Amino acid sequence: MNPDSHNRKIKVLLVDDEELFLESTSLALAGRGCQVRIAGDAEEAIMQLESRFFDVVVLDVRMPGMDGMVLLRKLNVERPTLKVLMLTGHATVAMAIEAMKLGAFDFLSKPCKIDELIKVIGHAAEQGQLERSNIALKDELVRTKGLGVIVGKSLWLAVFMHIVFVQLIPWLWLTAQPYARNFWPPSFLVMKRARLPER
Repeated sequence: MNPDSHNRKIKVLLVDDEELFLESTSLALAGRGCQVRIAGDAEEAIMQLESRFFDVVVLDVRMPGMDGMVLLRKLNVERPTLKVLMLTGHATVAMAIEAMKLGAFDFLSKPCKIDELIKVIGHAAEQGQLERSNIALKDELVRTKGLGVIVGKSLWLAVFMHIVFVQLIPWLWLTAQPYARNFWPPSFLVMKRARLPER
């Protein structure tokens, strides 16, 4: 996925405590078609995530306060379709393995070439969009299935009502008519008619 494919820019949140890195990388990503916002620490990143939608978070591992690993774990639980790329200038194999286990989409070392970063961001955004589409499709199927059950119940009710009012009641009426003649009209009505004086 290109950053500006389908006339929709990929929304990126860049989280790092290094101001120079934030400024240079955000300008580079914006120049490649991304819509970029920055955060200087994990707390500010959480505030932005609560108020805006992002396709991808580019997250530094080591930051003051809540570090990137803790935020990664939090985002993986609360926003599983949000793709997080980890960046660090102190990468180790163990750190990379831990990040991937916590749900990171990828783990990159600083300094990172902008072309490589753009490529990974594009893949991450595409993966996230696919997962959201699958979830929406599953929800729609569940909703449609529920409507199908309701329609099915309504259909059975309609068949039952048809049998009762269109077939059963007329049949009972026709069957009961010969017996009803023996009781209708009631004898007291016949007696009253006989007592009426002729004019």
